[in-house]
Amino acid sequence: MPTTPEQAEQLIAQGEGLTVEFKRELSAKDAVGICKEVAAFATSNGGHILLGVGDNKDIYGLPDAKIISEKIDNWITTHIDPKPVVDSNILSISGKDVLIIQVANGTALYYMYKDIPYNRVGSKSHPMTPGDIEYIKQNSHTAKLIVSLKDETELVKSIAAEAQAMAAKAQSMVAAVQDPIASAFIGQGELATKNYKEVKNAIINEFIASAEFQNLKLDLAICKSTAAVAFSQGTMLESKLDALNVQLNNLASALNQTSTHDIHLIRNDLTGN
Repeated sequence: MPTTPEQAEQLIAQGEGLTVEFKRELSAKDAVGICKEVAAFATSNGGHILLGVGDNKDIYGLPDAKIISEKIDNWITTHIDPKPVVDSNILSISGKDVLIIQVANGTALYYMYKDIPYNRVGSKSHPMTPGDIEYIKQNSHTAKLIVSLKDETELVKSIAAEAQAMAAKAQSMVAAVQDPIASAFIGQGELATKNYKEVKNAIINEFIASAEFQNLKLDLAICKSTAAVAFSQGTMLESKLDALNVQLNNLASALNQTSTHDIHLIRNDLTGN
């Protein structure tokens, strides 16, 4: 919105076009024309209407500019649907009052005067055809946003499904690893000669070095990474993976707490006693 005469003069120098309209004067019957222009600007890219300026860019001024400004505000509120965002300012240019109406680029698909939508084409405002309306529906920011949100939703669903599948896989691996850990050592005769601490350390070290445990750690890391992405998109998968991590920690803790009685059972199996 021009706030100084110099800014207004620069706007006038551009001449009429897609975003600028001049009107030399205004009478009661011109309410129709003003409302059409405002609706067209709001549908299109926004713009400025300068009252008191001729098509030839001459400054004629506008008597009672303040009263006219109030009338225009009332016309816009009464006749344009939905109501556009409009601001007005009166500037003195060459000693004459010029009323400047600024129309914002609207957020609605189109704006109507008496149930007829208008848009701006070149330096003219026109009623929109059915083809114009369909085009703007397909290419509006709102339409593109809806498509984008749909795509984003599908992506989130895909990430969530993948993370859940990986979590289930990791959980099944934990269950599979828990049972055969000790039995993996049955039949290794050298353990029969080791004391409790040596057997316990051998079991733990063998377990940590095993391919099963390393693969499990890798899968868990991938799961947590994937879950973090899914969580940022609005999911709660990370909590499930944290619970799975607790299970892994419990497994390691259980190995560290292997009792002497359990070690004796292993040694008895090995020696046949």
